[in-house]
Amino acid sequence: VLRSAIAALSLFAVLAVQPALSAAEPTRTLSIVTDPAPGRATQHGLGKLESALVARGCTVEIVNSAAAATGARRVIASTNVTGSLAVPESLAISRVPQAAGAPLLALRGADDRGLMFAALDAADRVAWAGDPAEPFSEIRDTTEQPAVRDRSLSVYTMNRAQWESRFYDERYWERYFDTLAASRFNRFLIVLGYENGGFLA
Repeated sequence: VLRSAIAALSLFAVLAVQPALSAAEPTRTLSIVTDPAPGRATQHGLGKLESALVARGCTVEIVNSAAAATGARRVIASTNVTGSLAVPESLAISRVPQAAGAPLLALRGADDRGLMFAALDAADRVAWAGDPAEPFSEIRDTTEQPAVRDRSLSVYTMNRAQWESRFYDERYWERYFDTLAASRFNRFLIVLGYENGGFLA
């Protein structure tokens, strides 16, 4: 009899908690609303933002229209439809309160690469949030434009063995170029210097 009573109480506890958990789930669902056909750079940036949000405990959906969004919180990511961002690769990030109280995050870019920079910046700041329930707490309203058009990094391949030890490592290059993109670099140059005398290359 005692075992039956304990089993019944356990079942009751599970059934009582389950609706509460189900009711809380939509508040942790976040919709990222993008342009109908986002470019490759934008897709990369939004992928990093999605990963950062998932790491904070959010359920994330990426949709191409506001009508398809189901999340209680939303991120609007679009290229500059108003024309207010005139310089290529410029970006704007803003937080707007929604009627329901949940913040709406707006990411805009003058072009595909500008929107990627906005998404990467947001992804970085989501990781800073002290409270997982408030993933946008460290994001600040900002508008940026590049001071120079070309921001390049050059690499010299003077030692063949050392260079080729990482040249064929895809994971190395993925992390390397992720870092360059987040740091706003837009050019990368490899200078093959096998035939040169070390630092004289």
